[in-house]
Amino acid sequence: TGYYRRVGSMLFGAARASKRWKVFERFFHLPSARIERFFAARSTRFDRLRIACGKPPVPLLRAMRALTTSRPALLEEE
Repeated sequence: TGYYRRVGSMLFGAARASKRWKVFERFFHLPSARIERFFAARSTRFDRLRIACGKPPVPLLRAMRALTTSRPALLEEE
C-alpha cells in the first residue's frame, strides 16, 4: 500500500546507508504485535501513528524530500 511505500522511501531516500541501523533499532523496540502487523501490512491507524511519531531517526527535510520525489535515490556516504 501507499503507506508502506512511503515508509520505504523515507528509509532509503532520507537515511544515509551507515545510519539506517538507527531506524531499524528504533523500529524493533516497538511491541512485537505492532511489528507483526507492520510486516503483514495490517497496521492499524494507531500503529501507523506510533511508527511515525517521536523524534525522527532521519532529518525531517530529507524525509520530506524523499516523500515528494517519485523515486528517491539511495543515499550513500558523503
